[in-house]
Amino acid sequence: ILMLFSMIAVLGSLTACGEKEQDKPFAYEDADVIAYSESLVTSFAHLDDINKAYLRNEGGDVFSGAVDSFETAEKEAGSFVAISDSTVTIDEENVVVTVTAAYEERDVEITVTYNENVAAEYNEQALPFIPIEIVVSPVYSMKELMVKAASNTLMGMGTVFVVLIFISILIGLLKYIPNGEKKKEVAASIPAPKEKPELPKETPAAPADDAELIAVITAAIVAASASEGNAVSADQLVVRSIKRVAR
Repeated sequence: ILMLFSMIAVLGSLTACGEKEQDKPFAYEDADVIAYSESLVTSFAHLDDINKAYLRNEGGDVFSGAVDSFETAEKEAGSFVAISDSTVTIDEENVVVTVTAAYEERDVEITVTYNENVAAEYNEQALPFIPIEIVVSPVYSMKELMVKAASNTLMGMGTVFVVLIFISILIGLLKYIPNGEKKKEVAASIPAPKEKPELPKETPAAPADDAELIAVITAAIVAASASEGNAVSADQLVVRSIKRVAR
């Protein structure tokens, strides 16, 4: 029975190994990809200014970005000391190697993501994998993370309060800005001045009407003088002006 269980355990381990080999997105050896990743980390940690400038111009997006990431890590963690650990994981079609490196002030975690190198099918000297992303992250303690989160929260809340105070000040100053619409409403509420009644204009009498009027007046004067015994000839009467009498 003991031998039977031992055989089953051995078969199970072999089956598991076979499944792990099948889960690999492409053919590679863990030792090779780890060794390549550690050499990358060591190389980037000891780059001089000339090689940094060369990689920034000719290294492509992956290596040029890695140069800046390693420089930022050195500012926060100090100088590189040594590599302490390396692990390999599989992420769908990619292979991810996480290298933990010790720096003077804190550890730094370098994550290198690899994809299949198609050129390896035609070139036997080429590696079966090629790096497509390099991420450099300083490792912070829980206390440092809490302090950083608290400072970010206070900064965000402070910014919000400053903006709200500024908006309230602007709203308070709006009352000093002249409002055109309000002026129109005030002007509309003021009653318009009453217009003076227009008096009818006196139209001068026509010349023909004056002649008839003169003839009638002359006839009346002649008739009145004749009735009083003082007959006056019409030729002796001269009408110089005619004035209407208000009734």
